[in-house]
Amino acid sequence: MSVPAPEVRAVAPRDGTTPGPAPVPLPDLDALTAPPATKAATADGFGVQDIPISLPGDRGADPLPEVVLTFDTVRADLPAAVAEALDTAYVLAGIPGKRTFEAALKGTSQQPPVGWLGAVSRGLPVKTSGGRVLRGDPYALYLDEDRTPRRHRLVEALGPAVEDLATRRATAERIVATAARDAALGRLAASRAQVRREAFRHLAVADEKAAASVLDGSSRPDLRRDELEELLRDLVAIADAREKLAGALSTQQQVEDRGRRPAPGVGGPRRPGLLGIPDRAARDDLRARTHAQQKALDAAEAQVADKRRVLAELVAHLGRSRPVLFAWWEGELPGKARALAAGRASPETAEAIRTALLTTLRDTWAAAGELTRTLADEDAVWRFPALVERTIEELGVDAEVPARVARDRVTDEEAGSDLQELSDWIGHVELAASVATLLPGAQPAAGVAALAAVAGLVVDAATVVVKGLRLAEEDRAARAFLVPSERLAASPSYSSLMVDVALVGLSVLLSVDEFRTVARGAGSLVSP
Repeated sequence: MSVPAPEVRAVAPRDGTTPGPAPVPLPDLDALTAPPATKAATADGFGVQDIPISLPGDRGADPLPEVVLTFDTVRADLPAAVAEALDTAYVLAGIPGKRTFEAALKGTSQQPPVGWLGAVSRGLPVKTSGGRVLRGDPYALYLDEDRTPRRHRLVEALGPAVEDLATRRATAERIVATAARDAALGRLAASRAQVRREAFRHLAVADEKAAASVLDGSSRPDLRRDELEELLRDLVAIADAREKLAGALSTQQQVEDRGRRPAPGVGGPRRPGLLGIPDRAARDDLRARTHAQQKALDAAEAQVADKRRVLAELVAHLGRSRPVLFAWWEGELPGKARALAAGRASPETAEAIRTALLTTLRDTWAAAGELTRTLADEDAVWRFPALVERTIEELGVDAEVPARVARDRVTDEEAGSDLQELSDWIGHVELAASVATLLPGAQPAAGVAALAAVAGLVVDAATVVVKGLRLAEEDRAARAFLVPSERLAASPSYSSLMVDVALVGLSVLLSVDEFRTVARGAGSLVSP
């Protein structure tokens, strides 16, 4: 049966300016969502009810413009239309959007103007914030079936829709989590198999079983001679490409430096024209020099871009056949390999390459194993946003209920989010107690403030620890693969963690008095 989709119209802003265009059509939901609507209700008959609604912004963004949803409440397929609108509100704004939609149907989201109750009791029309007259019940709030029959039918349809959405949200969460975990475990198994093959390929071992023992650290075999020569050739090619890029960058820097220095004669004394403006010859000379400088800078930037592209394509090409090169191309090994190939290096250079190979393979093998054990818990997938986003894309459910469920769960799993909320509450208590100490006879408040300060520091320290553990987990997710495109997370930066550690340490130093106050209070409690 076809379902009438709510009609959406823009509403004039509160300041009386011209309303903007209607919002973009809301996304169609097909996977794990309610049946789609087909046609809007347009009649002004008995069953029409206008619902003004302004959804909150997603994750701190500005609220969406107010729109008016029009429902034909006498249609037999009204429940499906309400379910579709509820889904759309949830997809666009999450749980806050869902709550806003529920409040809009009941009328509790609208702030009544002054004298509103008296106006509706006299039968005057109820208007939106933009001044547009709403069609439907004479009351802006849902009261009961007799006085607000249209809203009553909407509220009756809302209950099952909310229950169905909750069921589908739970189902969607399980589907995305299972798919993400299965995909991650499959990629980790493939990574460990690739590491075994690379060990057997590059090292002097009898078979892949012996290669596995090498990866566990129980032996240290030599490199195969033919593979060492191939590795040296590829590393030398990377070193040459890096050197050309460095030369292009140096040229670009020189051109930029010349542009910052005034050209000979440009900054010297000139015969000024009217009001001290240089004469035409000076202006033409400066314009020509500026044009030439810009052309030189454009050419230098184009050279840098070309050398970057060549290096990226070379690493991608060589890495397809020797994945360990993805871990080496930015380090010092290419330069050492070129020195060894040119006969300028000691035998230790070959040993450095063997050590680097063993370190890379063993590190990847161990990280993949640890991550496999971590993912034994299905809920662990929510700690890897890149994995969840890739799963959403592979399932083809972007901009639908499953995607919203998954992204909200990822946000909930952010490191220290629950501890941060606790820290905020402790901060409120500390502030209130500190203010209370200014009042006469409020001596106990000082102890409360000191205790809250110490508790806040403990929570902040715990937040830093949790954040550090999460960064270490992300680091393992990046190191568990030789091929960067298969990684479950990008290599993390520890700079923000270092800043947090420094801030907590500074807070501890500045809170010595609070620690002493708490210690004295604890001592008085335990002393006889």
